[in-house]
Amino acid sequence: MRRRGSALVLALLVGIVLLLLGLGLLVMQSRAYDEARLLREHAQAGLLARAGVKSAMLRLMRDRRFPPRLGGRTVYGYTETLPDPDNPDIPVGTCSVTIDVSRRGSASRAAPNAAATYLYPWYTLRVRSVGAIADANGRIRASRALQAEIDVSPAQRGQLPVYHPENDSVEVTNPQYFRCLRWEDDASL
Repeated sequence: MRRRGSALVLALLVGIVLLLLGLGLLVMQSRAYDEARLLREHAQAGLLARAGVKSAMLRLMRDRRFPPRLGGRTVYGYTETLPDPDNPDIPVGTCSVTIDVSRRGSASRAAPNAAATYLYPWYTLRVRSVGAIADANGRIRASRALQAEIDVSPAQRGQLPVYHPENDSVEVTNPQYFRCLRWEDDASL
């Protein structure tokens, strides 16, 4: 009879150990899922930030008067909410874009003419975009910031532009015109 009682206690102890091991594995798996979700949201925030930079570049290329020059400000910003493609009523996240136009013109701030050369860092725009993923309550779960420097020099760097006085324009000879000269990723979780 003693053997049967000790076998029952031993089976109970083995069952408890196995239960604890199972619970430990469940906790580890739950943490792995949380980490995967965070990485996915961080990647989505990065894509939203990149979309913000691309959106600003498209707006700049399509409209020479963008961003609006209100009261001599050199920084302009806007925020876009991007919807889920499958369900437009549900937002995926936002991208907040800031455009710094303080280096849009030459160092002397003179109008382009036949004697002006286009030197770096002048004739560039600095675009900063922050992509953010929020939960249902509006709390930010992940964000990521990208900065891009966009070349708006119509002539190649260090060369004289081709100026047309009849229509007061400069011929675009720069192959980097409206392309990113530099990207910076301010990665953040």
